[in-house]
Formats: sequence, C-alpha cells, structure tokens
Amino acid sequence: MFALIAATWVYGQDGVSGSSMEGKTSILDFPGKLDYHIAAGWGSMGLLFAAGALGAARALDLMNRGHDIRKDLGIDDEDDPAIDAALSSLWETGQTLRWLHVGFLVSGEALYLGNAMTGLSMKLPKGERTRSTDIHLIGFFTHAALMASEVIIGVMTTDALRRRDHEVHLGLVIDHAGVGLAIPLVMAGAGWAATAVW
Repeated sequence: MFALIAATWVYGQDGVSGSSMEGKTSILDFPGKLDYHIAAGWGSMGLLFAAGALGAARALDLMNRGHDIRKDLGIDDEDDPAIDAALSSLWETGQTLRWLHVGFLVSGEALYLGNAMTGLSMKLPKGERTRSTDIHLIGFFTHAALMASEVIIGVMTTDALRRRDHEVHLGLVIDHAGVGLAIPLVMAGAGWAATAVW
C-alpha cells in the first residue's frame, strides 16, 4: 500500500497544469493526478458507504438475534444474569458481516490515503485558492477527524458488546452509526465543492 502511495506521489502527472500526456506514463492508467484524485475520492466514498451498510447490517443482525434469544428464554430484563450464558455464542457467530465491514473500511481508507497524497501534492498556495478549494480542504481534515473518532468508537463498541454492557453498547452503536453516516456525506460534499463554481 505504501508503494502505491509513493508511486502516486512521485510518478503522478500534474493534471492541474494540463501538460500533454503523449509518450508519458500515467498514474495507475489515469491521465494525471487530478483524474486519479477524483476517481479515488468517489471510489473511497463508495467503499466507506458500503462498509457502513455492512456495519449496520451486522448491528441489526446481532440485535435481532439477541432479542429473539431473550424472548425464547422469557427474559424481559436485559441485565438479567441468565442472559449471559445464552448470548455468549451470539458474538462468535455471524462474523462474516463484521469482517466484511472491516475489509471495506480498510479498502476505502487505503484508497483514500492515495487520494490524500495526490490532493496534498496539488494543494494551492493560500492566495490562489478559491472558496471551493478551501471547502474541499476543510472537508479533507473533517474526514480525517471523523475517521479517527469512528475507529475509536468502533473499538469501544466492540469492547462493550464483549463485556455485555447493553446500555453503553447501545449508546456507542448510535454514535458509531451517526459518525459513519457523516463520513461519506462529508466526502461527497468535499467532492461537490471542488467542482462547484462560487
């Protein structure tokens, strides 16, 4: 992955300058940095959106199966100690959705790293930037902050689920889903802002 990022940084043609591409190598078969940057941005947004959808499917699957087990046992209180033994195997089953969620997340972020490198290499000096480029840059930093918080909340959510702390887990799932929804929206807004004429 780091080789891909390095190749993006070193060998990418500057699509902003509009130089002729005849006889030149391109970056991953894209005509230049700008074309790669656009494709990687929208592609990583799609992967992160898919990761969120898979994460939501995993959460709903766990919730529905857990509530079915409680109902079958006739337990109304979610903190009843009798539920622990019944739910202990719930976490271990259905891991496919979890690992698909993680896989799409890692793939989206890996692609986004290449996107970030090309974007930063094309960053305009302060006096030459427009409102669109400023909004796009703010979107980049907002995305980075949201991703860092999403990873931390995700780890905390998993830990609360393993400890069977229902109340903490429920609150963290809501936070995790909210931040997860905000990430592709911020990315789409940043992409839209870069093409908007102000």
